[in-house]
Amino acid sequence: TSSFLHNLTSHPFGASDAAGKVSEVIRGWINNSTTSPGCKLQRDKCWKAFRGWRTLWIRFKKIDERRMERQLGEASKKLLTLPPKKRRPPDISSLLHFHNTSMHDLLDFSSFPIFPNRISKKQTELFNVVQPSVLVGPHQADLTGGYLGKPMHNIEAPKEKRVTGVGFGGVMLTKEKSDTWMASAVTVEESDVLVVSPKIFKEVFLKDHRNKYVLAKRTKELSAMPVFKLLMPSHLHKLSQDFKNGSYVAKSNIVEVGDALTKVVVVAGGEVDVTAKVEDPRSPGRVLDVTVARLGKGGIIGDVELIYSKSIFTLKATAATAAVETFEISRENFGTHIFENNHAEAARDKLVKSVEEKVAFNSKRVKEEMLKFAHF
Repeated sequence: TSSFLHNLTSHPFGASDAAGKVSEVIRGWINNSTTSPGCKLQRDKCWKAFRGWRTLWIRFKKIDERRMERQLGEASKKLLTLPPKKRRPPDISSLLHFHNTSMHDLLDFSSFPIFPNRISKKQTELFNVVQPSVLVGPHQADLTGGYLGKPMHNIEAPKEKRVTGVGFGGVMLTKEKSDTWMASAVTVEESDVLVVSPKIFKEVFLKDHRNKYVLAKRTKELSAMPVFKLLMPSHLHKLSQDFKNGSYVAKSNIVEVGDALTKVVVVAGGEVDVTAKVEDPRSPGRVLDVTVARLGKGGIIGDVELIYSKSIFTLKATAATAAVETFEISRENFGTHIFENNHAEAARDKLVKSVEEKVAFNSKRVKEEMLKFAHF
């Protein structure tokens, strides 16, 4: 029993609980003993032990209470000496040093329609490396070091270490399970997610005390796949695939031709609303946001442009395999179908049906290709 008692009382915290438990154990031994002379002798010894442990329990209890009061007082005093902003746990978004705060929306990986569990916030390495990208040319951006809340100096990487991505924003490199590294380039004009196998991504070397500085291999060797959550309310996006270097590139463009300005918004269920800013023919000078079509039930890969040229509105849907489907609506028909309620639904249904029929096959094929790129 000595080792048992030692284990119970070896912890500085909860010593009173340990002593109390031991006293109860001894009382149980006494109650279960017989009336034989030998047991009576043992019982007397047990009573002495019980009283001793009971005394210890009372003493330890007072010590524990005083220690707890002292620690709480110190913690409260320390908390009050901190500035007000530091009294609460830091907000993770405030520590992300991107050049544009609106990019935070793109870091919500939990709402990906195809791979909802692709990146989990529970993974310890998700935010270990946050790297601001540097504008180095029309098609390349350096991966430079930076930690959560502690950005490093931007060190230009060798040319062969650059990753596609133009503009401002950030590049985040995370380790996906044990065999895949993921580099996410989040910029104002492009948002690429590159899934890189360990055979391709071999160069991971360290530049600072935390041992976490990384560089990527040349762009043409990267296996890439498109990501769906690329559309933000504040930006207009056009998804296009760049097959020259084997990468899918998502570009953000404002397409303005004539008096039509397109805006693509992702809505629930993976659908895409196509809206156009057009001048109301019944009231010159008044601009309306008009929904032209709702495309892609279940998640369409691609984008849609509404272009006005030579009195004809062209609805162009770019499918996932870079096939372009074009639907032409004359200016007169556009005004009739859109601005008159009795025809709006019929016109929209006709457009949706045509686009969905022509895109369904391409969408299925690209999903299969995407699964080939995923290394899990």
